[in-house]
Amino acid sequence: MSEAMENGSPLLAAPALEPGLLAATRRALDRFVLTLERFRAGSVDEEEFKHARLGLGVYSQRQEELYMIRTKIPAGLLSRARFEGLAAVAARYGQGEVHFTTRQDAQIHHVPFDNMLPALEALFASGVSTLGAGGAGLRNINVCAHGHEGELDLAPLGAALADELANHELAFTLPRKLKISLCGLAGGCGAILTEDIGVAPLHDATPDGPRFKIWIGGGQGAQPKLGAALDDDVSTDSLLPSILAILAAFKALGSGASRNRARLKFLIERIGVETFRREYRARLAAREGVEWEPPEISLRRSEPRVTLTPVTADLPSAAIIKISGAINWNDDTRLQVTKEGRLTVTGIDDPAALISTCRALGVHATLGNAGPVVVSWRLPQDQRLGHPLLSDSPGRFREWPRAPCGRPAGAHARPARPGRAGAHRVAVPGTQKGQRTLRRYHHPAWRGVVRGRGGGLGRS
Repeated sequence: MSEAMENGSPLLAAPALEPGLLAATRRALDRFVLTLERFRAGSVDEEEFKHARLGLGVYSQRQEELYMIRTKIPAGLLSRARFEGLAAVAARYGQGEVHFTTRQDAQIHHVPFDNMLPALEALFASGVSTLGAGGAGLRNINVCAHGHEGELDLAPLGAALADELANHELAFTLPRKLKISLCGLAGGCGAILTEDIGVAPLHDATPDGPRFKIWIGGGQGAQPKLGAALDDDVSTDSLLPSILAILAAFKALGSGASRNRARLKFLIERIGVETFRREYRARLAAREGVEWEPPEISLRRSEPRVTLTPVTADLPSAAIIKISGAINWNDDTRLQVTKEGRLTVTGIDDPAALISTCRALGVHATLGNAGPVVVSWRLPQDQRLGHPLLSDSPGRFREWPRAPCGRPAGAHARPARPGRAGAHRVAVPGTQKGQRTLRRYHHPAWRGVVRGRGGGLGRS
């Protein structure tokens, strides 16, 4: 075990990638320390403590006194300090594995109660936030990682939005959890249609920079829904005020609903998008004075990228340290968790060495320039074909084949394994759906069916 993993700290000093988010996380951790002390003293009941720990991404497992910690990694961007810090925390305080999720996050399982606070502090020291990774509020902001040449690189924008929104209490006091996804392809991909808020650039850019379209009310799960267009012309400078206006409208119109029907998609279903749009416009007018400095947006260039596909999206801590060493980090290196639970690496000098290291560790790794843009729904076909975004660009999307069992091979607007054994729905893979089921969907015999030419298995 490396020195970093032994003492629970990353090998490198953690850069302040999102200083606003980390400052808000520090304040939340300080409050949690007091709540934990009162809970141990018996002056805080179980329900109040549960609310406090969920706000920092700490979920109870079925195993008594064991917890899962979910992190919040804006746009899925991992620095070396974050990557190795996750490994160190999992090795010292958890079961020695890091699980990568479809929300471009990482989770650490089997954390004992007494390790909860030290693990949170060690993650913070590595530059990893957990604020808002659970509970009712804004979850991690996702950014698609298609990697196509000419695609807008919105990862810095997604990280900047997460950093700014962390300074607004509104983002953590919503009626229910809310998810935001950005896509850099003109007109967007299918993934943004199944999010609470989806953002994509318009087809025609202006001299002042890209303009964006916003969809709301999409959703996945047992009752998937396609998002509806809310605003057709939003500048980069107006993105933050627009999102804040959506959050404010959601809180005003959605409060009081039962928990099972409190998601934004159910609110839009009840009141209609026009009613919500009127409230949004009113809230947006009140936030015209909100100012921020968005990052410069550039076009993605075609460059080699290595895609890592861990089986069940889990990587042992020791493997992470070896993979990080093989990356040979430089100023251009980008490591990003994708929305399929994979890892993509660009800007490295020796991709072949990284692939060789991964394969020696039993981690599937491939070299390519871009990933596929895939849409796969449980919605009826007429709803898919009737949606403007899906029907206007038929060449951009393709359907996953059906699995041998006859069920759809994917549930969401991205690659997904067959069925509904979504491991990210389970605190510990195997405790609810059964490990035999989980292994069945990752058996090599299934890969040719599910992967198609896109390569790699995703997570539903």
